Amino acid sequence: MVELTFERFDLDAYYTTVADGNERSRRMIESYVEAFGGRHEGLLRQYKPRPNGDVTDQHRYSITREEYESATDSK
Repeated sequence: MVELTFERFDLDAYYTTVADGNERSRRMIESYVEAFGGRHEGLLRQYKPRPNGDVTDQHRYSITREEYESATDSK
């Protein structure tokens, strides 16, 4: 998805969120965000409603085009 964001869709930034407490997904996201020079932007409180009506806190991560290009040497 990161490559598609910048190479095909020509967007300026990629972002994703993961539910607080979902450590397995969080570790996976952190690994590729770090590889592309991105960052953890913080915890969004009461951000996303679930189908059962619960509202969850979400961690937000982002990678900018500049970070991506620097990490991949593509321009």
